[in-house]
Amino acid sequence: SEGRPLRVMVLSNRESTIPSKRKGHIFITFGIHAREKAPVELGTRMMELLLNKYEDDADVNWVLNHVAIHLLLIANPDGRVISENNPYLYHRKNANGSNNRHSCGNNGQSGVDLNRNFGFFWGRDDGSSSNPCGMTYRGPGPASERETQAIIKYAKQI
Repeated sequence: SEGRPLRVMVLSNRESTIPSKRKGHIFITFGIHAREKAPVELGTRMMELLLNKYEDDADVNWVLNHVAIHLLLIANPDGRVISENNPYLYHRKNANGSNNRHSCGNNGQSGVDLNRNFGFFWGRDDGSSSNPCGMTYRGPGPASERETQAIIKYAKQI
Protein backbone atom coordinates (compact mmCIF):
# COMPACT_ATOMS: atom_id res chain seq x y z
CA SER A 1 0.00 0.00 0.00
CA GLU A 2 1.03 3.59 -0.45
CA GLY A 3 0.02 4.48 3.10
CA ARG A 4 -2.72 7.06 2.64
CA PRO A 5 -4.64 7.48 5.90
CA LEU A 6 -8.12 6.13 6.57
CA ARG A 7 -10.32 8.88 7.98
CA VAL A 8 -13.44 8.21 10.01
CA MET A 9 -16.12 10.84 10.61
CA VAL A 10 -18.02 10.38 13.86
CA LEU A 11 -21.49 11.88 14.06
CA SER A 12 -23.03 12.16 17.51
CA ASN A 13 -24.07 14.75 20.06
CA ARG A 14 -21.20 14.93 22.54
CA GLU A 15 -23.30 17.12 24.82
CA SER A 16 -26.13 14.59 25.05
CA THR A 17 -27.12 13.48 28.54
CA ILE A 18 -26.33 9.90 27.48
CA PRO A 19 -22.75 9.08 28.56
CA SER A 20 -20.52 8.23 25.60
CA LYS A 21 -19.75 4.72 26.86
CA ARG A 22 -23.49 3.93 27.04
CA LYS A 23 -24.26 5.05 23.51
CA GLY A 24 -24.71 2.60 20.72
CA HIS A 25 -22.24 2.62 17.86
CA ILE A 26 -22.74 2.09 14.15
CA PHE A 27 -19.68 1.71 11.92
CA ILE A 28 -20.28 1.95 8.17
CA THR A 29 -17.59 1.65 5.51
CA PHE A 30 -17.84 2.96 1.97
CA GLY A 31 -15.49 2.84 -1.01
CA ILE A 32 -13.80 -0.47 -0.28
CA HIS A 33 -13.71 -1.14 -4.03
CA ALA A 34 -11.75 1.70 -5.61
CA ARG A 35 -13.75 1.95 -8.83
CA GLU A 36 -17.13 2.16 -7.12
CA LYS A 37 -17.64 5.91 -6.75
CA ALA A 38 -21.37 5.95 -5.89
CA PRO A 39 -21.11 4.43 -2.36
CA VAL A 40 -18.74 7.22 -1.29
CA GLU A 41 -21.17 9.82 -2.61
CA LEU A 42 -24.09 8.11 -0.86
CA GLY A 43 -22.19 8.08 2.42
CA THR A 44 -21.41 11.77 2.03
CA ARG A 45 -25.08 12.55 1.35
CA MET A 46 -26.12 10.48 4.37
CA MET A 47 -23.70 12.45 6.54
CA GLU A 48 -25.03 15.75 5.17
CA LEU A 49 -28.63 14.69 5.79
CA LEU A 50 -27.93 13.76 9.41
CA LEU A 51 -26.09 16.99 10.08
CA ASN A 52 -28.62 19.22 8.31
CA LYS A 53 -31.70 17.57 9.85
CA TYR A 54 -30.44 17.36 13.45
CA GLU A 55 -32.24 20.50 14.63
CA ASP A 56 -35.49 19.95 12.70
CA ASP A 57 -36.10 16.20 12.62
CA ALA A 58 -36.96 14.48 15.90
CA ASP A 59 -35.85 11.07 14.62
CA VAL A 60 -32.44 12.30 13.48
CA ASN A 61 -32.08 14.23 16.75
CA TRP A 62 -32.84 11.11 18.79
CA VAL A 63 -30.42 8.95 16.78
CA LEU A 64 -27.52 11.37 17.13
CA ASN A 65 -28.26 11.86 20.84
CA HIS A 66 -28.24 8.10 21.50
CA VAL A 67 -25.87 6.67 18.90
CA ALA A 68 -22.41 7.46 17.56
CA ILE A 69 -22.32 6.89 13.81
CA HIS A 70 -18.82 6.20 12.49
CA LEU A 71 -18.46 6.74 8.74
CA LEU A 72 -15.37 5.58 6.86
CA LEU A 73 -16.14 7.16 3.51
CA ILE A 74 -13.10 5.85 1.61
CA ALA A 75 -11.90 2.50 2.94
CA ASN A 76 -9.43 2.07 0.07
CA PRO A 77 -7.73 5.46 -0.41
CA ASP A 78 -4.69 4.15 -2.30
CA GLY A 79 -6.85 2.18 -4.74
CA ARG A 80 -9.15 5.18 -5.12
CA VAL A 81 -6.24 7.35 -6.30
CA ILE A 82 -5.24 4.66 -8.85
CA SER A 83 -8.84 4.47 -10.07
CA GLU A 84 -9.19 8.24 -10.38
CA ASN A 85 -5.86 8.65 -12.18
CA ASN A 86 -6.42 5.67 -14.50
CA PRO A 87 -10.18 5.33 -15.09
CA TYR A 88 -9.65 3.06 -18.11
CA LEU A 89 -8.18 0.38 -15.79
CA TYR A 90 -11.49 0.03 -13.90
CA HIS A 91 -9.32 -0.69 -10.84
CA ARG A 92 -11.11 -2.09 -7.77
CA LYS A 93 -8.34 -3.39 -5.50
CA ASN A 94 -5.82 -1.72 -3.19
CA ALA A 95 -2.26 -0.68 -4.03
CA ASN A 96 -0.51 -3.53 -2.25
CA GLY A 97 3.25 -3.18 -2.72
CA SER A 98 3.90 -6.87 -2.01
CA ASN A 99 1.80 -7.76 -5.07
CA ASN A 100 3.94 -6.01 -7.68
CA ARG A 101 1.68 -3.70 -9.66
CA HIS A 102 3.27 -4.69 -12.94
CA SER A 103 3.08 -8.45 -12.34
CA CYS A 104 -0.46 -8.51 -13.66
CA GLY A 105 0.29 -6.46 -16.75
CA ASN A 106 -1.82 -3.48 -17.67
CA ASN A 107 -5.18 -5.04 -16.83
CA GLY A 108 -5.61 -3.10 -13.58
CA GLN A 109 -5.98 -6.26 -11.52
CA SER A 110 -2.93 -6.02 -9.26
CA GLY A 111 -3.53 -5.55 -5.54
CA VAL A 112 -5.86 -7.21 -3.05
CA ASP A 113 -9.65 -7.08 -3.03
CA LEU A 114 -10.08 -5.68 0.47
CA ASN A 115 -13.68 -6.85 0.67
CA ARG A 116 -12.37 -10.43 0.61
CA ASN A 117 -9.39 -9.87 2.91
CA PHE A 118 -11.24 -10.01 6.23
CA GLY A 119 -10.80 -13.17 8.31
CA PHE A 120 -14.44 -14.27 8.33
CA PHE A 121 -14.60 -17.25 5.96
CA TRP A 122 -11.26 -16.19 4.48
CA GLY A 123 -9.78 -18.61 1.97
CA ARG A 124 -12.98 -19.94 0.48
CA ASP A 125 -12.82 -20.35 -3.27
CA ASP A 126 -16.51 -19.63 -3.76
CA GLY A 127 -16.41 -15.85 -4.08
CA SER A 128 -12.69 -15.15 -3.83
CA SER A 129 -9.54 -16.12 -5.65
CA SER A 130 -6.04 -17.24 -4.66
CA ASN A 131 -4.72 -15.86 -7.97
CA PRO A 132 -2.95 -12.51 -7.32
CA CYS A 133 -4.09 -11.28 -10.73
CA GLY A 134 -7.69 -12.39 -10.22
CA MET A 135 -10.31 -9.69 -9.77
CA THR A 136 -11.37 -11.19 -6.41
CA TYR A 137 -7.87 -11.93 -5.06
CA ARG A 138 -8.25 -12.26 -1.28
CA GLY A 139 -4.60 -11.65 -0.42
CA PRO A 140 -1.89 -13.94 0.95
CA GLY A 141 -3.62 -14.32 4.32
CA PRO A 142 -6.59 -13.12 6.35
CA ALA A 143 -6.32 -9.42 7.23
CA SER A 144 -2.97 -9.22 5.45
CA GLU A 145 -3.62 -5.69 4.23
CA ARG A 146 -2.95 -2.45 6.10
CA GLU A 147 -6.44 -1.14 5.31
CA THR A 148 -8.16 -4.30 6.56
CA GLN A 149 -6.07 -4.29 9.74
CA ALA A 150 -6.93 -0.64 10.41
CA ILE A 151 -10.67 -1.25 9.90
CA ILE A 152 -10.64 -4.25 12.25
CA LYS A 153 -8.67 -2.35 14.88
CA TYR A 154 -11.02 0.62 14.72
CA ALA A 155 -14.14 -1.55 14.89
CA LYS A 156 -12.81 -3.34 17.99
CA GLN A 157 -12.08 -0.11 19.82
CA ILE A 158 -15.56 1.39 19.47
